[in-house]
Amino acid sequence: MMQQIFALQETGKNNELRTAQYLLQLWDILWNQLDLTFGSANLRRFNHKQARLQTMMQYIHDHYAEEITLDMIADSASISKSGALHTFQEGIQNSPIAYLIQYRLEQAAGQLCTTQKSVSLIAEETGFTSTGYFCRKFRQHYRMSPNAYRRRKLEQTVAGME
Repeated sequence: MMQQIFALQETGKNNELRTAQYLLQLWDILWNQLDLTFGSANLRRFNHKQARLQTMMQYIHDHYAEEITLDMIADSASISKSGALHTFQEGIQNSPIAYLIQYRLEQAAGQLCTTQKSVSLIAEETGFTSTGYFCRKFRQHYRMSPNAYRRRKLEQTVAGME
């Protein structure tokens, strides 16, 4: 379901309603899988963990262009580094730093499609300290270079206009 949402977001078209539909379906699946037999104490603990996870994710979204450490992410939710690692792993099966890199790459991909900025400037503006590292991570995630991604998206946009 998340892959469908990400793929939809990459199309660059007005997909707010379709995205909302997928997110509601995802929440429905999660809600139906939630075991409420453990009692309200466990549900409160679950909600507290979710709130912490959302707080840390929001911190990443707000500060992704800056230098961010695991300490800073954990501090945003007033928990330890190990608590942050556990919360992310339990909540989204990813580490905070891996999530940060993924989010930076998504922001960079958006800029590649909507601006004519150089790859090195986009890398810098999305929090990568090295263009080479950015390009390696981009290629791992999208299976193509940033320039090839930009060309492909431009070609898709032009083809969609015809």
